Amino acid sequence: MNEINFLDLSLEEAITLLPQSEIKTKKITINKCKLLNKELNISKVKDLIYNFPYRFYDKREFKKINEASRFFNQFILLTGVFKKFYEQNLGKKRVLKGVFADATGSIEITWFNHYNWVKDKIKTDIQYVLFGRVSYYKNYYIAHPEIKTLEKFLASEEYKHLHPIYSTTERLAKAGLNSDGIMNFIKIVLPKAIQSIKEPYPDNLLKRANLITIQEALQNIHFPKTEKDHEKAIYRMKFSEAFDLQIFYAYQNAVKDKQETPYKFTKVGNFFNEFYKKNLPFELTKAQKKVIREIWDDLRSGRQMNRLLQGDVGSGKTIVALMSMLLALDNGYQACLMAPTELLAQQHFKTISSLLKGLPIEVDLLIGSTTAKKRKYLLNDLLEGKINILIGTHALIEEVVQFKNLGLVIIDEQHRFGVMQRAKLHLKSDYPPHVIVMTATPIPRTLTLTVYGDLRVSIINELPPYRKPVKTTYIPSALRYQAWDLMRNEIKKGHQAYVVYPLIDENEKINLIALTEGYDAIITEFPPSKFSVAMIHGRMNSQERDEIMYDFSRGKIDILVATTVIEVGVDVPNASIMIIENAERFGLAQLHQLRGRVGRSSDQAYCILIGGENISENAVHRLRVMEETTDGFKIAEEDYRLRGPGEIEGVRQSGDRFFNIVDPINDQNLIEYTNKFAQEIIKNDPFLEKPENKLLHFIVEQFKIQGLSLSDVG
Repeated sequence: MNEINFLDLSLEEAITLLPQSEIKTKKITINKCKLLNKELNISKVKDLIYNFPYRFYDKREFKKINEASRFFNQFILLTGVFKKFYEQNLGKKRVLKGVFADATGSIEITWFNHYNWVKDKIKTDIQYVLFGRVSYYKNYYIAHPEIKTLEKFLASEEYKHLHPIYSTTERLAKAGLNSDGIMNFIKIVLPKAIQSIKEPYPDNLLKRANLITIQEALQNIHFPKTEKDHEKAIYRMKFSEAFDLQIFYAYQNAVKDKQETPYKFTKVGNFFNEFYKKNLPFELTKAQKKVIREIWDDLRSGRQMNRLLQGDVGSGKTIVALMSMLLALDNGYQACLMAPTELLAQQHFKTISSLLKGLPIEVDLLIGSTTAKKRKYLLNDLLEGKINILIGTHALIEEVVQFKNLGLVIIDEQHRFGVMQRAKLHLKSDYPPHVIVMTATPIPRTLTLTVYGDLRVSIINELPPYRKPVKTTYIPSALRYQAWDLMRNEIKKGHQAYVVYPLIDENEKINLIALTEGYDAIITEFPPSKFSVAMIHGRMNSQERDEIMYDFSRGKIDILVATTVIEVGVDVPNASIMIIENAERFGLAQLHQLRGRVGRSSDQAYCILIGGENISENAVHRLRVMEETTDGFKIAEEDYRLRGPGEIEGVRQSGDRFFNIVDPINDQNLIEYTNKFAQEIIKNDPFLEKPENKLLHFIVEQFKIQGLSLSDVG
């Protein structure tokens, strides 16, 4: 048997290869292995040894009882004898108390319930070891301590290292796999596992990064003799998690850089030039020009492009995407744009068709509601190459949708698509087409290194000059009437308004104004005889929502009362005011996305953030950030710092997939540090062919097996 494969064995298989005397002594059974899998998803040897303790108890040094007061609310280790036991009434309950003594004094030990075993098994004048937390009520005491005879404690060798504490469950604990049970299992498995592991990093990397070996790290992350040992082990494991991902991405990029693509764009032709001269609605910003140059450099390089295009709300990403598609057309290829919703796809179709008016370019739309008759003709025209640009939703990834010569794929609002969906679109050609992933959710640099590490990043960080910054104000709920007065004035000017709520139903546990209740209040203040008010939320079917949004976009609705379903929605330049109720319930990045629904014309727009009752100072601080800046990248960094990656949509799943102990917030410097090492190694050995990098290549292959290579479609 290949030793490395020991880590990949199921626990049931592994225990047959381990010393049977230890397995029997620690009562490790096949049923317990199955329960570990069911309860904690630990099925293999590597799952078990990479199940790290979440904290440690220090049982290396006995304390004296007369020192106990110095360790209030801390765990301490004592050795001594019980002098006596007695029961006492405590209200309606009876408690058991014992007096535990050493040469320096005595301390009270208390059991509040389930103490019959103490009376049966614990004897006076026998040397015991106690471990527990020091508490205080009238005097110092320890409640429900761990108790072992001194002989058993010394035999367990717990005093030789910090004592690990592992996560468990009630069912596992009942089966004998409490924290100590899991620890004992790991103790049996770890030596053979460590023997099976080969150090994957070259000596030069270990030395330069000041790393201990993987074998030392695994030993000391579970059973460190000192705090310093544990710190070094944690650092090595964090470095490994971050570095392994970075070397994978760097390798992927190196492979792509060497791969030739038949989709080599050689010219900027008539479609691009005619649009630029005659149809461009406004002068491009410097940021847009820079990004178009970056895209053009990729397209003409002879290598497949995978680029993440980040742009703040209203920064002009659609124009950049369109001009990129025109470059594809100029070079004889088709292009497609995939949007997450039918509404957004229709919006793109309408906008792009309008922008291309007068140019001999065939643009079409394929969505779920496209009729069978229309679909039949469209699919035929697409295969014959009569359609130059196809816009649609996930309908584009259906097997029947075949292009004649697809050269460029644009994916809008990437985080709303699954990886497999994007991969299907990626396979619409014999060779991978060029890919641009667009997102209006600014992503902090650390996340671009972790979640989008194999995509080149372009940033549009400048708004068109005609756009006025949205005036943003935070007000308490008592001043809601001011927001309504402003909304009334804007409607009188012919503009439209959004009012957004965080919940659809009233929830008494968290005192929020529900959407339905808010809608009733608004139609009371803005009666249907004078104002057109509509409500939209996630529980409506997509056709209902689309109809309401369509009417709103045509100006038939004055006030749209909504949940966050409008966060990514149609472009309604006439909407000039956004009121957000219970604004503290939203993340900053989400508030910024909502604010981006207004201010899409040259008119002044407003965003009013209304706080809920009993709002915390922390929440007010977050809302003040919205008042101070309209820079989505600054807001994303602040939101990321305050709330963490789980609040940035789509990131938590990715983060959980990559990291076990790395914290993308607190370990940003480490992630960037490992990226530098990875880039340097790949620069000197692009395909990891040198003997010292053989196991680094194995790491890359493991990532591929997990399916991460699909990330080359964004």
